[in-house]
Amino acid sequence: MTAGAAPSGAAAFGEVFRFEVGYRLRQPSTWVYALVLFGLPFLLMHAINGSSQYLNAPASVMQASTILGGLAMLVTAGVFGDAASRDVQTRMHALFYTSPLREPHYLGGRFLGGLLVNAVLVAGIPLGLLAASVMPYMEAGKFGPVRPEAYLQAYALVLLPNAAVIGAFMFAAAALTRQTLATYLGGVALFLLGTVAGDVAGTLGGGDVQTLLDPFGSGAITKATQYWTPVEQNARLIGWPAVMLANRALWLGVAALVVALLVARFRFAHPGGAPRLGRRPAVADAAPERP
Repeated sequence: MTAGAAPSGAAAFGEVFRFEVGYRLRQPSTWVYALVLFGLPFLLMHAINGSSQYLNAPASVMQASTILGGLAMLVTAGVFGDAASRDVQTRMHALFYTSPLREPHYLGGRFLGGLLVNAVLVAGIPLGLLAASVMPYMEAGKFGPVRPEAYLQAYALVLLPNAAVIGAFMFAAAALTRQTLATYLGGVALFLLGTVAGDVAGTLGGGDVQTLLDPFGSGAITKATQYWTPVEQNARLIGWPAVMLANRALWLGVAALVVALLVARFRFAHPGGAPRLGRRPAVADAAPERP
């Protein structure tokens, strides 16, 4: 992007968004991530034996997606850390910092581009679980009837919201520090925030409040299924329980707040604090007045 007449906000955002998605799709690491996030759950279903319920029961799919989604945080860190700090690391930041591009369009395009790519990548988890359940060579009795809606719910209630929440914290940490490794600090901050909030809620009696304050949604799943019979565990869909929806809405709101604070705080300044070229601060005249 070159200096000149400033493009409209929507055009600038769209250009950054398209660039980010196109860049990620051209990187070999993106396809390695996709292979890992599909292959790991696929192989996991082959390795598990002796389960008391069907491996593709809706509750099992939800629990497996939660666990594997935790491992996918490494992929999320790679995607968002690169999106937030790549320009500084490759020393291309001066081109953006001296262009008519504005910070909200730059950050919004980069964040949403990374989120779209990450959302597609984590879809490999339920797809891998589903693919394993329909393999004709699998042991009889290991899997029950295939219910595609169970995998859709796991994606919509767990994987996609968690990608947005975790990504917001990681992207903000990397963007503010201009360091890729800072994405892990963002993940740690989210984990600590959820832990402290849960401990505080626990001292106040726990219950629904403690469930709401779990940033990854696993507590909401446990609460929604805690009284299910073995038959229900094998066949019943999670559905859209109110406690789960409230938990997801709360943490998506927190993620939106984190991104908003990032936009308010971020400035096109070179590492070390030098201001963006073309935005010189006013300098007071320090010379004494002549009599």
